[in-house]
Amino acid sequence: MAWTYSGSPSTSSKDAVRYLVGDTNTDDSYVTNEEIEWALEMYSNVFEAAALVASNLSTYFATQAEQIKVGPLVEIFNKRAILYASVASKLEIKASKMTSISFVCGGVTTADALPASFYVGIHDFALSDSTE
Repeated sequence: MAWTYSGSPSTSSKDAVRYLVGDTNTDDSYVTNEEIEWALEMYSNVFEAAALVASNLSTYFATQAEQIKVGPLVEIFNKRAILYASVASKLEIKASKMTSISFVCGGVTTADALPASFYVGIHDFALSDSTE
């Protein structure tokens, strides 16, 4: 199982996933290249793949002991679990914005349609029978 990071997320999908998740430190790494490659096979969008990796990291840290104390250093794993769950959620939102769907109906795309604000208040003023 290998771990590499070239520092070039713009040219490597694997590096992009590592960058988005924050797994770029050789001395503090958690995700192997093979795991990232599998996530990229599951999702073609790097944000979706990164969200999957972050979600799995959240699960990993949630299953660890609550904290480990070595001298003055205290490692609190449940905080990392919460952090990675938040990262996964934010990446899922970014991925959904990047993969929006456009519909075509009768030669008119959703981009050509009138904005929703056109319809707001269209029936606010009802006709009355009273004369003034």
